[in-house]
Order: sequence, then C-alpha cells, then structure tokens
Amino acid sequence: MTINKQACEKLKAAAAKANDEFDPNMFVMTRDILALLNELEAAEKRIAEQREYYESVIADGSMRIASLDARTLTVKLPPRVDRSNVPFTAHTWNCCLDAVKKCLTAAGIQVIEGEGQ
Repeated sequence: MTINKQACEKLKAAAAKANDEFDPNMFVMTRDILALLNELEAAEKRIAEQREYYESVIADGSMRIASLDARTLTVKLPPRVDRSNVPFTAHTWNCCLDAVKKCLTAAGIQVIEGEGQ
C-alpha cells in the first residue's frame, strides 16, 4: 500500500501556506487527513505483524541453536600406531591424530582415542 500522494501534497501545500502566511484558519480536506491516517494505521499494523513474525523466527532460531549446543558429540579416533614397527609412518600418523584431537577439542567435541568406550 502506498501513501496517497495527492492527499499528501495537498496537506504539505496547505501547511506551507499556513506557515508562510500564518493562516490560523488553514483549510484542509477532512477526507485527505482521514485517508492519510488510515494508510498510516495500516502501515503501522503491517509493521507490528512483521515485527511479531520476525521475533518468533528469532526465538525459534535461538531455541534451535540452544538445542544443538546442548547435544553431546563424541568422536572416536582410530588407534595410535606403535613406533617400533614403522617409525616414520607411525610418527606422521600419530602427529595427524594429535592435530585432529586438538582441533576437535578446541571445537568442544569430546574425543575418545583408540579402542575406548
């Protein structure tokens, strides 16, 4: 819905004339004022409805985030490799496991190593 441009222009012109000439008997059509007020009320109602909708969307999103944060996530890593069998490969593998564990722990994810639980 757009504001009635013609009624708005009439009101602006009448207000400017009254201001310039100090006309205490400013003549403004009642229907123009009522039309503008009706449009203003409709716009305010639409804004209130949209505000209510978006507030409920934000609340739902907040509840969803809270439920996801409340979940427990556990990752089971593969076992570490014994260095006596394959020294270089074992070292690389174990370093990778350490890096993955460090990143997961920093993200708040519980890590189980090897054959645990």
